[in-house]
Amino acid sequence: MIWFFIGILVVVLLCVIFMNKDKSDQTGSRNEKSSVRDKVQALDENTIASPMTGKLIPLSQVSDDAFSQGIMGQGVAIVPTVGKVYAPVEGTITALFPTKHAIGITGKNGVEILIHVGIDTVNLGGKYFTTHVEQDQEVEQGQLLLEFDQSNIKREGYPLETPILITNGLAFETVNKTEIEAGDPLLQLKE
Repeated sequence: MIWFFIGILVVVLLCVIFMNKDKSDQTGSRNEKSSVRDKVQALDENTIASPMTGKLIPLSQVSDDAFSQGIMGQGVAIVPTVGKVYAPVEGTITALFPTKHAIGITGKNGVEILIHVGIDTVNLGGKYFTTHVEQDQEVEQGQLLLEFDQSNIKREGYPLETPILITNGLAFETVNKTEIEAGDPLLQLKE
C-alpha cells in the first residue's frame, strides 16, 4: 500500500515539474518577443534593426560569391546564435520563398531588404524552417517572421552565415559591433 502512494506522489511531482518547465519556456519566448519589440520602438524610421541575434561579419566574409561580392545587394551578414528572424523594418513581405530560407521585405521608408538564412539552404526544400508570415502581409518592425533549426541545418552541412542585403541600392552605414542582438540597430540609411 505504501508503494502505491509513493508511486502517485512521484507521478504528481513529475507532472508539476513538466508543467512548470512548459510555462517557463513559454514565458522565455514571450519575453524575447517583447524584448525585441521594446528595442525597435526606440528606433527611427531610417534605422534598420537586426533581424537576428549572433555574430556580425562583413558581407565580404560570406562563403558564397553572389553575396560576398555584392552581386545581390550590399549589406552585412550575421552568423546566428538563435534560430529566429524578426522584421528589421515596418513594411510588407514582398518575397517569401517556398523553401522558407529567404524572405524579402519592403519598408514603409522604401528600403528593400533580403534576409537569406544560411548558404545553399534552398537545397533543404523548407526542411527545418517555419514561417510566421505570408506573402504581401504587412508587418511591424520586430515582428517574428520565421524560425529555423540551427543544429539540424548545420548537421546537414550548411553554413548559417545569413546575409542581410539592401537590394535597391540605398546608401547606409553599418554599426561598429561584432556581437548583435535581434532588435538592435544594424544599419542606418543615409538621407
